[in-house]
Amino acid sequence: VLRGFLSASTPLDPSVGDEPASMYDGLVLLWSDELLSAMRAAGVDNVEAYAAVLQDPRSGKQWPRYWAVNIVGLVASVDFDASGLASDPDERGDLDPEWFVLDQKRADPFRLFRLAESPDLIFVDEQVRRAIESRGLSDLQFTRPGPSE
Repeated sequence: VLRGFLSASTPLDPSVGDEPASMYDGLVLLWSDELLSAMRAAGVDNVEAYAAVLQDPRSGKQWPRYWAVNIVGLVASVDFDASGLASDPDERGDLDPEWFVLDQKRADPFRLFRLAESPDLIFVDEQVRRAIESRGLSDLQFTRPGPSE
């Protein structure tokens, strides 16, 4: 199963455009209703979602179809030997998706997960990627882990 790192390409900045992004990954993970629907349609079942409202602090305009999301569980799936990285976090520092190889046996049971070795990284499988892309959510980016070819 192919895996990819999921990231948002638009910052939370009301001056950027008229409509907010599909995802904001900060202190609290925020997803649009459309993104949450795509995840559920793809079979993602390890997400807790709580209704949220985005508001432009300057204009007061609100977008009520958002969710504060918790991805339940962390998956330790970095193959340190294949990646040539130290397994001790103090020796290796922060992980970048281009620097490591995933252990597919540990990742395969999950459609969506946060990486235990670097919880700020969110991974999805190919089925989730296709479900998101089929909904036209073009502001999200997918990056395959491992060295670029």
